[in-house]
Amino acid sequence: MNKGRAKFPVFILVSIFFAISLTFTLSSADTETKYSKDNQAEATNSLTVKANTAAKKIIRVAVLRDLPPLYAARKDSEIPTGFAIELLDELSEMIGFEARMVVVESWEDAINALREGKVRFIPGIAVIEKRKKEFIYSSEIASMPVSFFRRAKEADIKDASDLAGKKVAVISKSAAEEALADYPDIMTIRMPNIETLLVALLSGEVDAVLCPEYSMIHKASDIGVANKIAAAGKPFFYLKRAYQFRKEDHLLRDQVNEALKTYLQTENYLRLYRKWYEPDEFWIPLRKAVLVTLIIGIIAILTALALLIRFLRAKKELAEQSIHFQTLFDTLSLGVIYQDANGRILSSNPAAEKILGLSLDQMQGKTSMDPRWKMIREDGSEVPGEEHPAMIALKTSQKVGPVVRGVFHAGKNAHIWLSITAIPLFKPGKKNPFQVYAVFDDITERKLTVEELNFEREQLISIFDSIEEPIYVADPKTYEILFTNHSLKNILQKETIGGICYREFQGLETPCSFCTNSIIIEQKPLPYRWEYYNHKLDKTFVIYDRIIHWPDGRDVRMELAIDITERKRAEKELKVLSEELEKLVAERTAELTTKTAELERINKVFVERELRMRELKEKIAELEKQKK
Repeated sequence: MNKGRAKFPVFILVSIFFAISLTFTLSSADTETKYSKDNQAEATNSLTVKANTAAKKIIRVAVLRDLPPLYAARKDSEIPTGFAIELLDELSEMIGFEARMVVVESWEDAINALREGKVRFIPGIAVIEKRKKEFIYSSEIASMPVSFFRRAKEADIKDASDLAGKKVAVISKSAAEEALADYPDIMTIRMPNIETLLVALLSGEVDAVLCPEYSMIHKASDIGVANKIAAAGKPFFYLKRAYQFRKEDHLLRDQVNEALKTYLQTENYLRLYRKWYEPDEFWIPLRKAVLVTLIIGIIAILTALALLIRFLRAKKELAEQSIHFQTLFDTLSLGVIYQDANGRILSSNPAAEKILGLSLDQMQGKTSMDPRWKMIREDGSEVPGEEHPAMIALKTSQKVGPVVRGVFHAGKNAHIWLSITAIPLFKPGKKNPFQVYAVFDDITERKLTVEELNFEREQLISIFDSIEEPIYVADPKTYEILFTNHSLKNILQKETIGGICYREFQGLETPCSFCTNSIIIEQKPLPYRWEYYNHKLDKTFVIYDRIIHWPDGRDVRMELAIDITERKRAEKELKVLSEELEKLVAERTAELTTKTAELERINKVFVERELRMRELKEKIAELEKQKK
């Protein structure tokens, strides 16, 4: 009995081993066959390219280092592979040019390279309406969903409505960034690439990220954290990808379109698309049959082996995650430094060494108390070592940041500005952290740019405040007041920014006809002049109204008001005086007419009398002459 019982588990184990071996043999055979075909195809393409290189024109194109499956980084080459790269190879072969890859880290870098003429086009970039003002696009090469991703354990985020007031990270200059511009309640955090999005999400720096589903799922799978994130609801929107050119390169765009028109209708395109976006199904019927056999074989010993399998699986996953996280740690563009409970630096990644200008050997063992850091706040005040973000996180056992701090860079002999987040680490069951790690990014250029913009903004505000006439800026759609100068504040005796213009200025509950006047919009950017009486202020104004472009991209109304109340009152009084004067003149004219008529009558009487007297005198003279 004992021997029979001993042989049965052995038989089951042998069966399991055979089934597992068969499964992985089939998998390996399929994989080897697939890669063999791919390698043969690549070798053929390589020979064709080499044979025709001399006769082909070289065209430089900007490609991202890693944004799977569009661009997938390779360990054996600086040039990535991926859907966009393989499609470009096909099109360049059809058109007859050689694509020279210029590898960049972000869409912003790619757009700048295209703008500066360093490359001729960008393959696979999202089609965004704002970019059409500067660039032109080829026909669409793919359409894909863009979704919000959250941490898997935080299921309270289901869609965009749950993200009001929360931080959402997007890749800078991407379609996702433009899509969030219509959601002012969501705090948009811009980051350079998908790696930084994933780190920010997993570290808790942001509440969610918005990016293409395929890219996020591929990247999370590559580093072994796919189970730690989840998509929040349905896709937020669908983006279209195409080739982006400068406007003067329309002839090259037309060549690409002709090639795309032909290639997109072939089975080769479908195979290419499925290769990167719809991988072949692993569980073919034969593998399913093997799995059923395997399940039947292990049912008898499932209970006994459950704990052992769980332990081995956890150990394997931990080892794999350790490798993936180490790779991420080494290749991450953000600086990362680990410190022990006493603040001594244990390790740092290459990005930290590059940002700080110090090697790991120079930093290892140093603490936050080391005077070389010379950390300062934004106001220039010194930050003592015990108040460094990492030391505060160790002391409070709470996450610190992101905070902005200046650190002295010996190589540049100046302070650089960092955005730092410090996160404490705990051993199971312990309340006090045993380590802390700080994640930081060099924001020196960004900070200087912001300071310059703020200085220019203050100058403009000073200019507006020096103008005696009241000025305000409002959104023509929501009627929200965005800006007022001191003159208007003094008139209203209160701050009105954020209020509704027709309520604050006119005391109305609904927009007036001037608020909804479409002529003003149509006459952009020419000014539109109109007068109106403000019942609330009991004043009459001349308004000069025009549409201007606000920094956030909106077209807004700027109005300058000139108080003409006194002028209107003077005009009214002048009109009354003019009417009275006309009445008085009419009365005086009538009197003069009457007196003139009377004088004419009297004069006529006197004239007639004079004539009669003259006649009498003549008769008397005749009579006297006759008497003589």
